Amino acid sequence: MCIKADRRIDYVAKLIKIVKLVDNNDEIYPLIKVQWYYRKFELGDISKTYMDYISENEVFKTNEYDYIEVESIVSLASILTYEEFDKLETMNDTTYFMRASYINRAF
Repeated sequence: MCIKADRRIDYVAKLIKIVKLVDNNDEIYPLIKVQWYYRKFELGDISKTYMDYISENEVFKTNEYDYIEVESIVSLASILTYEEFDKLETMNDTTYFMRASYINRAF
């Protein structure tokens, strides 16, 4: 999925499950648990040498999860293998490929 975090950029995440939060007044709030995928601009601790080889359409599955509001979903995203992506003749702004993961050691 593409997630709207601010006005400039969409983030990429995988839907893990849908949950509900019930407050003290029995109001129900739907939330989704997501697993984040990092895009090139989110890889701050990667050497510039390696950054030159990372595509703007490349994403990295992380070990980071969050609960977010359903309203944050902007659209569906397609995450392909590099081989599938390389064979595409046309693509849109929500088509990505993944060939590696990013493990955050702080988690």
